[in-house]
Amino acid sequence: MLIRRKIKAAVLAWLVAEVLALAVAVRLLGWPATLALGILTSLAGGYIIRRAGRDSMATLRRAMEAPSVTAIEIPSAGMLRFVSGLLLVIPGFVSDLLGVILLFPAVRALIAGKVAPSARSTTDGVVDLDPDQWQVAREQDRGASCEPVAGVLPGGPKAAASRRQDDE
Repeated sequence: MLIRRKIKAAVLAWLVAEVLALAVAVRLLGWPATLALGILTSLAGGYIIRRAGRDSMATLRRAMEAPSVTAIEIPSAGMLRFVSGLLLVIPGFVSDLLGVILLFPAVRALIAGKVAPSARSTTDGVVDLDPDQWQVAREQDRGASCEPVAGVLPGGPKAAASRRQDDE
């Protein structure tokens, strides 16, 4: 119940801030300029969303074509660019201001570092993991393997090895 109240209070505070920002913008700029600015930021947000989606699809396509897993990039910066566009599309000057702030790469990098601090991406496509994450990866089930389990094939492991050599 307490979380619901906090969410309601945050949404109400955001709506009040948006109404106050609209009133200040109308007072300073007038109705026509305020309306034009709102339409312009919504169009810019739509363009950013479309561009972020295209970039994400290109990243996914490159990752699928790459021979190794290290080619997959951390998607947090692209996701924050998408959120920036979404904030610009939402009517209101407070959300527009947050969207414009998220357009700066330094701000996106700072937020991405706070959201996913354990995975650090480098420019060469390598993702550094903490030592405890390597341990977790080793303990996980690696899934189906092409290697036969010893004693499953007739003739034992040596016969399985000789069959593999014959296949090659």
